[in-house]
Amino acid sequence: MKNKILVTENISIEISKHKIEIFTRIPFNIQVSFEETIDPTLDEGGELFGKRYQLNIFAKPKYMDECMSIDDVSYSISNYRELKAFWKFVENNKNNLFDMAGYEGEVEA
Repeated sequence: MKNKILVTENISIEISKHKIEIFTRIPFNIQVSFEETIDPTLDEGGELFGKRYQLNIFAKPKYMDECMSIDDVSYSISNYRELKAFWKFVENNKNNLFDMAGYEGEVEA
């Protein structure tokens, strides 16, 4: 089952089993993933409790912006604002995204 979330006007997330895909119309390559950490989680008795994961967010511009007018500057700023809103959404909802992607364990704070 795939879950689709429209995060901003131009950025959406599609989540399936252990896979998170980002679709965007702004000029960025964006990736979101959960990476298993080396240190396992132990319960109170010292027994292995579960896997721990770290949220990774990566964004890279597809090309170098060239601004030749105030409109170009405004366009670039609006793209970065949208990227910032997306970033905040992912960080604030990482536990839900983790569960929707079918991971078992816990996400580091």
